[in-house]
Amino acid sequence: EKPLEVLSLNGNICKLGDEYIFHIHAVLSDDKKNAFGGHFINAIVRITGEIVILKTDAHPYEIWKDGRPKN
Repeated sequence: EKPLEVLSLNGNICKLGDEYIFHIHAVLSDDKKNAFGGHFINAIVRITGEIVILKTDAHPYEIWKDGRPKN
């Protein structure tokens, strides 16, 4: 696996009971300047990663007991 550069990282982190739920999207590029995007599952930071997390009281969605997003 070759290193990739993070071009964009966004999403939300919600707390459901005692558990945190991450829904993160990323755009990454390789050394040939090809871009790749999609859900961000995991990564290893080799040099440095600058990530800003903003806390808000707004709720991006509410979860019903059955796990479906409330519209």
